[in-house]
Amino acid sequence: LWCLWRIMTCCESFVIPRASSVQQAVAIMRRPSLLLMASSDSSGTSSVVDTSTISLLEHVNLNVPCHEHVLELYGFILGMALDPRRAENVSKGEGTLWFNCGASQFHLPHGETAQVWNGHLGLSFPSLQPLQHRLESYNNDNKPFAEYSLMGINDNNNDDDDDVDGAAAAYIRIVDHYGNVFHCRQEEEDDALHRYDFQQPTLMTTPQTTTNNNINNKDVEEFGLELCQKYGNMECSGLKYVEYNVPAGTAAKIATFYESVFDATTQIITNDNDNDVDD
Repeated sequence: LWCLWRIMTCCESFVIPRASSVQQAVAIMRRPSLLLMASSDSSGTSSVVDTSTISLLEHVNLNVPCHEHVLELYGFILGMALDPRRAENVSKGEGTLWFNCGASQFHLPHGETAQVWNGHLGLSFPSLQPLQHRLESYNNDNKPFAEYSLMGINDNNNDDDDDVDGAAAAYIRIVDHYGNVFHCRQEEEDDALHRYDFQQPTLMTTPQTTTNNNINNKDVEEFGLELCQKYGNMECSGLKYVEYNVPAGTAAKIATFYESVFDATTQIITNDNDNDVDD
């Protein structure tokens, strides 16, 4: 599966090139299925029997030119936890950072040119309100993201504090300074069935003392209490799906590739107005 992510992120330009026309096919890889939509609108769904043996979207790799913005965006705004195995690179000011959300990760190695996902990344949260409050706490001068929007109305959420038009947002759309787009959604009731017992490691945030009043916490000793407390909490519960835009008319061939190579469950949804797309 690691190889899958290397193909997705490093070879994106020729595996799934950016569509040049308004009409697009949208490829969505969910845990653990792949949904291919021959339309620029990815909101439609229909039932599909999942037979895939893929069990996890383990990580997404995005090259970044520096740590500026990404520390605050992933570690604070998006509520992901800094992985202890790469935490030493924060003090160095360079090197790869890993941010964890549930059983999945975001790998952020150095790259002279920032890598931009050609689509969007779907994240899950127990509640969207803390995320919304964090976004609203920034002014235009120091925010670690380019923009955000409250999208749609979620009728199932009765908690309407600080929401658009007195109702809860269906999801929050966040764009980072490089153009990567995140769709953040509140967990649905059946999401608990898809959670993993395993989750990626986090920094210890509470120092423990011995009888001699010495700190007995490897993370605090190595990285400092401030860093551990700031980037050690994990609120984002997982990488729910990834979606990227591909040219219209290519959905069927892409589905065949993922079915035959990765044993992914796929589904193709067509737009009746698009005459040049695959059925």
